[in-house]
Amino acid sequence: GIENVYCEIANNTTDGYRMDQYGYYDSEKRIGVITYIFTEYMQSGEYSVNFLSLIDPAKNYIGYNFFSDGSGAGKQATFVYYSENSDYEAPTLDVNKIYVTATPTHPENPNGETVVHIEYYVKDDLSGLGLVSYRLLDPLGNTHFEYHYHENFYTTYFEGDPTEWKKYEINVILPEGSAPGKWGLLEFYVSDKAGNFTTYNFLEIIHFQVTTDA
Repeated sequence: GIENVYCEIANNTTDGYRMDQYGYYDSEKRIGVITYIFTEYMQSGEYSVNFLSLIDPAKNYIGYNFFSDGSGAGKQATFVYYSENSDYEAPTLDVNKIYVTATPTHPENPNGETVVHIEYYVKDDLSGLGLVSYRLLDPLGNTHFEYHYHENFYTTYFEGDPTEWKKYEINVILPEGSAPGKWGLLEFYVSDKAGNFTTYNFLEIIHFQVTTDA
C-alpha cells in the first residue's frame, strides 16, 4: 500500500522558492492527490512539478525528480497561473523595534528554566503576514528553532489590515537545565500569504541572559 504522497512545485517565471505539500492516496482509483490553494495573491507565472515522493506503511520511501530537459524521472508537468493581484514583496520586519526579556521561573533558586518574551513589529504590502519562525543561539553555540503561531499563522487570508504595523508577541519557556550565560536571538524568518519571505540575521546584536545556581 501507499501511506502518503508528497509534491514540490515552483514558479519558473519568477524563480520562486518551492511550495511543498503532502497529499493522500486513493487506493480505489490508484491515484495520489495533492491539493494547493492559490489565492489571488499568489505570484503569476508558469509553475512546474519538480519532485514527487511516495511512502508506504512500512516507511519505505522513493522520490522522483523532474527537470525541464526531461532528465531524472521525466519532463516536468507545468501549468500557468495568472492574477492581477499577485504579491511579489516580502513582509517588512522593523529591526529597530525588537524587544527581548528573559525571566527565570524560579528566581529564588534558578535552574535554567526561563520565560523568554519577544516583541516584534511587521507589516506587508498586500497579502499579509503568514509563516514566522526564529532561532535562538545558546552560549554553547547550539541553535534552537521555533515557529511563532500567531493569529494569522494558519489562515488562508490575513485577518486585519496587512499594511499597518502590528505588534506580535512570543512567549517561549526554555526548559530546566538550559545553558547559563548569554543567549541571542539569532534569526527571524517572516513570510507572507503569497510565499514571499525574508530572513533577518541578528548574530552578535540581540542578547539576553539565562541564570542558574551553578
